[in-house]
Amino acid sequence: MTEQTDVIHFFRFTETNTNITNKSCHYTLRYVGVHLVSGFCARPLPLKIKPGYCYCSSGSALFSKTAGAARGAAAVFSYDLYNKSTGRSDGRIAVMFSVPFDFNLYSSWYAVGVFDKSTTCDSDLYNQMYNSTGHMFTRAAAGHRLDHDSDQVSITALMTISSQTILSLQVRDS
Repeated sequence: MTEQTDVIHFFRFTETNTNITNKSCHYTLRYVGVHLVSGFCARPLPLKIKPGYCYCSSGSALFSKTAGAARGAAAVFSYDLYNKSTGRSDGRIAVMFSVPFDFNLYSSWYAVGVFDKSTTCDSDLYNQMYNSTGHMFTRAAAGHRLDHDSDQVSITALMTISSQTILSLQVRDS
């Protein structure tokens, strides 16, 4: 590589555009939590996404790599599953993603799950969803559809394979 192409490679654009659709009749997604492992949040997640079975309530966010850094974008975010009819949160959904800077060395991974409402959105949750296995979440490489079912909701997700990744989620009642 020449010095010029090395510089272009170093400043390569890595972003994750996240789209969430709440098709649940019962649950508002609220009390968003975000833990960034790498990169930054250029457009934040909405604070809440109302139930939207009939009209598809949705929200989006944009996560990007830090300019000049040879690292990608990686984070975990969560929402409480607030049931208006009972006035309580019945759990917490969490979404983990990791989009590398260099696709020659690493792959993109993502996971979705439903946890106890006391689960904290932090590095421990990110590491659990990235490295471990369990019944609370489902993980796959980008390009593969994820389906995760819990007592409260079912989550369907798909993440594209690209430096400009699209992560689409759909939450619906179980």
